[in-house]
Order: sequence, then C-alpha cells, then structure tokens
Amino acid sequence: ASSRVYHSSRCGFTSRREHSSAPGAGRPLRIGRGWKQRFEYRPLEGAVMPDISNRPWSGVTRASYPTAAEYCAACLIDQNPPGDPKTKSRCKLPVYEPQALGGRLNRNAVRAAADRLVQARGGVEASLAERQNAARHLIELFVAIGDTPPRSLTALAGPAALQPRATGSWEVPDP
Repeated sequence: ASSRVYHSSRCGFTSRREHSSAPGAGRPLRIGRGWKQRFEYRPLEGAVMPDISNRPWSGVTRASYPTAAEYCAACLIDQNPPGDPKTKSRCKLPVYEPQALGGRLNRNAVRAAADRLVQARGGVEASLAERQNAARHLIELFVAIGDTPPRSLTALAGPAALQPRATGSWEVPDP
C-alpha cells in the first residue's frame, strides 16, 4: 500500500493517510464524518522535540504549583486581566507539570483537559472563544503526544483548526 504525507508547517508535524485498494482510497483527505487519520510525529529540521511525561495526572493539583504565575503558565485558559497579579482560580486546564516535577507536557493531562473541555455539564466556565482557542491548542498537543484528538474536540475547535496555515509566498517567479 502506498501512502501520502500531508505536512503542516504550523506545528511541525506530519500526518499520514494510508491508501490501498479499499473503496474511497486515493481520494484527498476529508475531515468530517468517517474521518480516519493516523498522526505521526516528525519534527521539522531544527525543531525542538517536546519532552512528554507519562506521569499519572491524578497526583498533580493546584497546590502542586508554588505560585499562581507558574500555574497559569501551565494552563490553556488564563482569565486574569493583563497586568494584574495572577490568581490560580482564574486559570483553567493545566497540561504542563509543575517546575518541581520537570515542567514537561503531560500526556495524561492533555487527555484530561480534552475530556473536561467538551463536557456538557460541569465543564470549564469560559467563553466560547476561549474554549475554541483551548480546543485548537489541545489538537496541536494531541499531535505532539502522538494521539488522535477526539471528534468532540475537533467539533468544538471548528473547521479552521484542521486546516494547516499556508506556507509560501505571493511573489510570482520570473519566467
């Protein structure tokens, strides 16, 4: 079976869709119902490899972070007004471990944040725009940890999250 590689320079990852003689094979990648895609991490040349932890997330709490600034830096949503002192209660969805534990991206925290973000009741109290931005960031983090993001998360993020940024130039080459 041959494969096509789709590359997104936005986050430096490559996704691969396998093609075979199965019905529908060989068509361009479609996002939506029936979306089957396997993500594979391939850094761009010179890109820094993320350090990913598999430490159980159940032992990490707000109290594990010594300062509010460190906690907010580890979170996807920071509702503190710019210039004001940080408070832990206004930061949501931590995905990075405390600096005392290494400050690394935590695979289990990414999954927990996605589950909490898409909950219908009792989820995150944030505006729709903040939730969509967090969902887009989580999709990139799912790719970084080598997992496929849940459909509910991609639906929340909207169609713009699944389109790679354009790379290239508007300049017209000389003949």
